[in-house]
Amino acid sequence: MIQTNQLQYTYPKGSTISFPDFEISSGDKLLILGPSGCGKTTLLHLLGGLLPCTNGKITINQKDISTLKSKEMDQFRGDNIGIIFQKPHFAQALTVAENLAFAQQAGGKKTDKSRIEHLLSKLGIIKHKDRLPQKMSEGEKQRLSVAMALINKPALLLADEPTASLDDHHAFEVIHLLKEIAAEENSALVIVTHDSRLKEEFKDHILTLKSI
Repeated sequence: MIQTNQLQYTYPKGSTISFPDFEISSGDKLLILGPSGCGKTTLLHLLGGLLPCTNGKITINQKDISTLKSKEMDQFRGDNIGIIFQKPHFAQALTVAENLAFAQQAGGKKTDKSRIEHLLSKLGIIKHKDRLPQKMSEGEKQRLSVAMALINKPALLLADEPTASLDDHHAFEVIHLLKEIAAEENSALVIVTHDSRLKEEFKDHILTLKSI
């Protein structure tokens, strides 16, 4: 489902980072670990098509995304990739349900109210459906971020440091939730983090990056 080959990225200041090759299938999961400054977020942005790779190849759903132009990449991302960023991004003037409907429309989909309600119920935040995001707790906003990433049934789900600011209980709660929903949706799940607490949750599905 996703495969990288000889992937490299050159930063604006001129330094180049090379990433190890990896491959995962639909429904599989991968934890990418490494210290700050090792290129974890850069790799996630490459996989999500938010940054262009300098060299190498990223294949997602049999499509080499390095060949796509900007508009084509935006469309492909909307159809195939869901991203959970470290900090939630919502339209504050829209309700929770309206944010999800907007995400569907931005991905070229029709509004699917049953899909919206299914995810909000699954994530335990259905009571906030008609409320503004700023009325939610930080943990609830994080769950809404998960719903936003999943709303268009992506083949690939990317998460950037989803447990960085959480205590043990809430960290494992979030990871179990991501794994459960990704399995239910048959989405490949890739998490990038420096949080070594998660090793036991992924065991043989770990890629470790070294400092640049």
